[in-house]
Amino acid sequence: MLVFSRLTHCAHYFPPSAPSPVVILETVDRYPELAAALNSIGGKITNEQMRKLNYAVDAEKRDVKEVVREFLAGLSLIDSISSISRKHS
Repeated sequence: MLVFSRLTHCAHYFPPSAPSPVVILETVDRYPELAAALNSIGGKITNEQMRKLNYAVDAEKRDVKEVVREFLAGLSLIDSISSISRKHS
């Protein structure tokens, strides 16, 4: 006989995250300015910001690129990231 229990969801629980860029070495060799751009955002995302970014994508079903672009623009980093993208597209 199977016994089921209803679990309660803790809406305030979200594990802390420490986002870190992970890049294949050949990619950095091909786009050397990428390392500086990725390092510029290192340590700038708090757990609260990460929750909000995840919520915007997962719950509000917003486009990932749009959410990231808004976040980077808020940090005044969008220009450095965009210049790399334009240079290599």
